[in-house]
Amino acid sequence: ELDTKTNDYKKMTMELGQVIFQNEDYEYENRKLKEKIESLNARIEELEEENKKLKNFKEEVESSTTWKLKSKFS
Repeated sequence: ELDTKTNDYKKMTMELGQVIFQNEDYEYENRKLKEKIESLNARIEELEEENKKLKNFKEEVESSTTWKLKSKFS
């Protein structure tokens, strides 16, 4: 019976070790994904800012007298 309990303990210890290593792998993967998300969010902000500038430029062009005259005669 003692041998059985010892073997069970060793088995549980090995399983625990595997779970710990797997957890470390998940934590590493999680950190990498968070870094990628932060990078993508920064890129989204850049693109939104660029889009805003382009919209403002478009509004300026379309509100200009030259644009209005050109569009009337086109």
